[in-house]
Amino acid sequence: MKASEFEKYYCAGQPVEINEALAAKLKPCCDYTSLFYMDKQSLREKYPAVPNISRDAASEDIEIFFDILKYAYAGYDYYSDKVDFEKLKADIIAKIPAVGISTDGLKEIIFEALYPHINDTHFAFIGEKNLNMKHCFIAYFSDLLLEKHGGRVKVISGCATLCGKESDMAEISENLFPTLPSHDGCERFLFGIYSEKPVDALTLGGEELPLHRCKTDLCNPKDGFLYDREILGIPAVYQTTYGLPDEKTDEFSGMGEKYKNAKNLIWSVLGNSGGDSRFPEMFVNALNGYANWEMDYAVLSSPLAGDNRESAHEKSYEIHSLPENNPDSSKFGGKLWLLQNKNVASSGESAVMYARSVKNSVSVGSATCGCGQFGDILGYHLPNSNILFCMGYKVFNMDGFEEGKGLAPDYWLDSDDPVTALAEYINEENGK
Repeated sequence: MKASEFEKYYCAGQPVEINEALAAKLKPCCDYTSLFYMDKQSLREKYPAVPNISRDAASEDIEIFFDILKYAYAGYDYYSDKVDFEKLKADIIAKIPAVGISTDGLKEIIFEALYPHINDTHFAFIGEKNLNMKHCFIAYFSDLLLEKHGGRVKVISGCATLCGKESDMAEISENLFPTLPSHDGCERFLFGIYSEKPVDALTLGGEELPLHRCKTDLCNPKDGFLYDREILGIPAVYQTTYGLPDEKTDEFSGMGEKYKNAKNLIWSVLGNSGGDSRFPEMFVNALNGYANWEMDYAVLSSPLAGDNRESAHEKSYEIHSLPENNPDSSKFGGKLWLLQNKNVASSGESAVMYARSVKNSVSVGSATCGCGQFGDILGYHLPNSNILFCMGYKVFNMDGFEEGKGLAPDYWLDSDDPVTALAEYINEENGK
């Protein structure tokens, strides 16, 4: 989302009245956690699938669904300029058979109508089969390593027939991904593509080059939620999840305190799909004496969503702006190397944002998931079909973040052992 879009749809948005009868009909059924982690048997018992819903009852559920979108979904205002929701609603109702439809059938129709238009990893239909609105971009790389020389790039390894050959940088810029520079300061690049669909090959200099998924995306350490190792003499802290009880925050603070005097520190959040953003905040604050997540965000307030939904009578947005990072507040004297990949999502991505408050920090790896444009999730229930779905009532505006594309690293790394590869690079940089 562009800053101008955040300003237009949220900062400049006008309150919308909601009558009490409508509000009473559209209340959320539960918070996201209780819905998402409910076992399948409990879901079946509490919200049993209906084998046949009459056309009228199914149409009523569709009307309710689109009212919930309008008054409770933080993404509605952003997408309303891009999607004709009234037409979508009419199209869905028109597809309901005269003889009726099952719960799963109706859910599929709604999902298939919305999916081409909405990109939101947190927006999902819950049930025997979860249906998610995410559009995920993946990095695919060749084996080439290229180096910049003026306005051109030269192949230095990865293909014997192309080695030494040069290309105009501007002509292939979309396929160049900055990787760790040479130790004498030359910019280097991987050759590949960032795509929502798998790509098997790219052509350069008349040579067809096979592609593979970024190897770093496949590395997801799981030896514990928080632990440290020494890799080739370089300390590395691993944080694999933030889905933890509150009392674990002290352990994250302790780990940050332990390494606050390190010359170099690798911080791996590889595979961290999120939880509670307080954990990376506590770690960075102890390490650096300062932790800041630079962003603007809007909180939807209505009888259907938000912290004040019990007393709200209209839909409106509260705008919050967190301060810009202040390098002078950063106390960590070493260099922080953050390792990230595509499986870093939601509150895991907050670690990437908090790392930016360290004055001398660099991010390495692959782009994150991109699960965080819309968040703080509530669950909703359609009364006739028992369809369950969840979506966020907050919208976050972060520099460089795009839903499904995530946060790109400063330097891309294509390695099946990224921690060791990074430790080797750090040692080479230090002349070891």
